[in-house]
Amino acid sequence: MDKGVDGFRVDAVKHLFEVQDLSLDEPLTPGHLDPNDYNSLQHIYTSNQPQNLDLVREWRALLDKRSEK
Repeated sequence: MDKGVDGFRVDAVKHLFEVQDLSLDEPLTPGHLDPNDYNSLQHIYTSNQPQNLDLVREWRALLDKRSEK
């Protein structure tokens, strides 16, 4: 930010954390038959983990603190 960055893309933030147990398979999404389609799995272990929200809160606090200067 000291180098003039105006913003950050956070569109993939939901994928920053995954469960640690890699032996778990993502459950299939009913009605999706193409295994190559991203939406054929529910991604309950590889997206939208609780740590994601905690990290976004940390980023918000950091940006708020810097904007006070």
